[in-house]
Amino acid sequence: MVFSERALGISTAAEEKGAEGRKVKGFLGGIDVSQFQGVIDWEKVKPQIAFAMLRAGYGQGNLDTCFSRNASECARLGIPFGVYWFSYALSPDMAAAEAGDCLAAAAPYPPAYPVAFDFEYDSVRYAMRRGVTVTAELASAIAEAFCAAVEKAGRRALLYANADFLARYFGPSPPGRAGLWLAEWPARPDLAQPPRDCLLWQWGKTDCDGISGSVDRDVCCGDFGAADNNSESEEKSMTRYNTIDEVPDWGREAVSKLAAAGALRGNDSGLALSEDMLRVLVINDRMGLYKQGGKTDE
Repeated sequence: MVFSERALGISTAAEEKGAEGRKVKGFLGGIDVSQFQGVIDWEKVKPQIAFAMLRAGYGQGNLDTCFSRNASECARLGIPFGVYWFSYALSPDMAAAEAGDCLAAAAPYPPAYPVAFDFEYDSVRYAMRRGVTVTAELASAIAEAFCAAVEKAGRRALLYANADFLARYFGPSPPGRAGLWLAEWPARPDLAQPPRDCLLWQWGKTDCDGISGSVDRDVCCGDFGAADNNSESEEKSMTRYNTIDEVPDWGREAVSKLAAAGALRGNDSGLALSEDMLRVLVINDRMGLYKQGGKTDE
């Protein structure tokens, strides 16, 4: 079902606060996107939103084909974003591995909004085809493993679910300290009154200039963001990586490639790579600016 903001009586961000406004009825309005939205014109999208939730990937190590571009564009344009991972985990160990993949994909940017776990009916059907029956106990353990891995990394975790899936598989609330990203699409949503306590509420779909077709719409109902990680960010800004072994796993491939090509030599103290510089190198590598086989563009 596709909702029209005008038909529902909901003013758009541009109508309510001008071209720079991105609030809907006093709430921060956002979107969630994946490769299924194709190539997004983020410069057109920016004035219409306050944040975005980007799919980083799915299953075991599968990156969303548009994630790197989406995250790079959001970072370039100053659009706060979070990430989510569509899970096909069959066990808590697999879910923890998916969390690691999600965190590694997001690390170069990094997101200001939370990291969300997306386990849905398709996840349950996938498990059944592989001989695994997803009970409420197993689903809760899988979600808890993902969210615990995210929280251990210092990020805020969210569980994406609708009311029916919560009741069937997760109980009245998300596991541990995780927040809820509620998916509930009323016929006439009142964005000032979420259906239940949640941090994000996906309330429907609308058109959005810069995106082909309709896109999921969300409102932020809680208080979180980059401020939650200020101390961690300040500490990381002082970090210097002097050897390849010191570089985090998510950045080691790009650094090794540049070092092998002789394009990264360092100084008497070693590489002296800052966290910010490492992120730039990894983003450039993911965009294909560095050739494979130990050679870079001249």
